[in-house]
Amino acid sequence: MELRHLRYFVAVGEHLHFGRAARRLGIAQPPLSRRIRDLEAELGLRLFERTKRRVALTRAGSAFLADVGPLLGQVERAVQRAKRVDRGEAGELSIGRVAAGDFTKLSSIVRAFHERHPEIALDIKDLTTPEQVTALQEHHLDVGFLRGPVKRPWLASEPLLSEDLVLALPRGHRLTTRQRVPVRLIATEVNVFLRRPRAPTLSDLILGVYQRAGVTPTMSHEAEHPEALLGYVAAGLGVALVPASFQAVPRPGIVYRPVSPRAPRMEMLLAWRRNDLSPAGQAFCAIAREVSRRE
Repeated sequence: MELRHLRYFVAVGEHLHFGRAARRLGIAQPPLSRRIRDLEAELGLRLFERTKRRVALTRAGSAFLADVGPLLGQVERAVQRAKRVDRGEAGELSIGRVAAGDFTKLSSIVRAFHERHPEIALDIKDLTTPEQVTALQEHHLDVGFLRGPVKRPWLASEPLLSEDLVLALPRGHRLTTRQRVPVRLIATEVNVFLRRPRAPTLSDLILGVYQRAGVTPTMSHEAEHPEALLGYVAAGLGVALVPASFQAVPRPGIVYRPVSPRAPRMEMLLAWRRNDLSPAGQAFCAIAREVSRRE
């Protein structure tokens, strides 16, 4: 049984006239009549009562039409959805982000994307850079926001954001009186870090800042997430070097200051599997570039 035979049956069943059904389908009437006879033979049922004056559905034909009509509607909806997915207008997209990423920019990108592509569902996952690389390779992610540099022959990436490190201090801390805080003084304070497995690139960058200054920081707490790290700082339990984009998220009790000497800038990459980006992924990356340039 072919799908077109069911379409032919529905057309005749709705019009109860072979000539009008044939015109609707864009075919000649004799082939339509043959296809209906073939369908009846395959089913072993009479679907229509035919006379010279009228065409009517049999009881079996009426029951069959009641079920086939919605089925064809569902098939048509499935076809249209598949076409929308192919054009990048519908479907799902899995996005990775590092825990110490620029959440404000990502929120702007997601908001802009959702406004233009409301039928595409986004699944956003907090993953470290190594976890994202693995997830991209295993097709568990479509696009990643991760810390560079990352070199893989199968991975395509481009810089999306470059930012400084700044010092997060509890409000009222003695170092808030300085416009720029020397690294050697920061090392004498109790420092709060993100756990290295959660932010390996950031951790290595911060330790490099202290190593270049020839000092060793005092560590008090390790936080699992940026929110926890800022909570430690706000509570007066230590200070922390953090990406400058953290300043865009208001947090009572925290003051930010630049550091001296200036630390190497952090780079956020937009990454995807080379030559394997869906239309929805392409649309997302285009909007990410647009928002990044604008902001």
